[in-house]
Amino acid sequence: MQTYHSNMARRRVLSLQRNGRILRQGNLSKEVKIFHYLTEDTFDAYLMQIITNKQKFIGQLMSGDNSVRSCEDLDGRAMNYAEMQALCSGDPKIKEKIQGEIRLQELRSLESGFNKRKYQYQATISSVPLQIEGAEKNLARAKIDAEKRPPEEFSMIIKGKVYTEHKEANEAIYAEILRNKFNNGTQEIIGEYGGYEIALQNSYGNTMKLVLKGELDYYTDAGELSTSQNWQRLHNLAENCAIIRTKGLQNNINELQENLRIAENKVGSEFEFADELKTLRTTLAELDQYFATKDDVMADEVDLEVMAVNDAVKIFMQDDEDLGKKR
Repeated sequence: MQTYHSNMARRRVLSLQRNGRILRQGNLSKEVKIFHYLTEDTFDAYLMQIITNKQKFIGQLMSGDNSVRSCEDLDGRAMNYAEMQALCSGDPKIKEKIQGEIRLQELRSLESGFNKRKYQYQATISSVPLQIEGAEKNLARAKIDAEKRPPEEFSMIIKGKVYTEHKEANEAIYAEILRNKFNNGTQEIIGEYGGYEIALQNSYGNTMKLVLKGELDYYTDAGELSTSQNWQRLHNLAENCAIIRTKGLQNNINELQENLRIAENKVGSEFEFADELKTLRTTLAELDQYFATKDDVMADEVDLEVMAVNDAVKIFMQDDEDLGKKR
């Protein structure tokens, strides 16, 4: 089964619609052939270029290629008379101009991405040293907290009273949770455990937090039922929180230092295609001047033809007037 396109569809969707008559469900042919006929040195080549570029854009968008930030509908591109004449006459400059404009769009997109990354590098160099300094201070504090350990024999202070039994400590914590249930956004110190102060904080979303306050603050969700083992949550937090925070802060510092190193190395780099972009802009400006000159020549030719027609009309009208006088 075969289908033939005797001319080029101006829009890709029309081309798909044509092919849909053969590429469709229920077609029993194992293979189909689609033929496109293009006439040399005509608008067919230009239309094929439009369809091809649209297909590229659509393919990039459908594949999730995020290197393409935007795309322009080539239907909106207008051609002047000189370009149309050059295209029909096979003038190679029109091909050079069209290909140059497509490449110019690609280079502008690359340049825009390059400049954006350069601004990001500058922002990194400006802000990251302060972030590293703050993270290093917190790391030193977390290391101090990491030296603390829960007591081997359970002992927890709640509101000044020492509890050595889990159940009693849990009941005392639960009573404080109920008392602070509507105390939004503030922390209240309710006791001590393993070298930390114990605090409660009720977030604005009515989620109660247990807080261990050492050199840094460490949070965990509070169980808001009487059967919740909040003493166990505090014990686990005291046992592991500072160690986990130390590792996290060290990883964060390493990542920030690597980002700073990359930014310092990249910020002074030049756009890779700067020379090509400069040359291309010069070439396109020369081509624009070439087509503008051709437009002026064509306009002059048209003016001469109009003047000739006007002169012929005047002569005809004068002859007709002279003939009327003789009669």
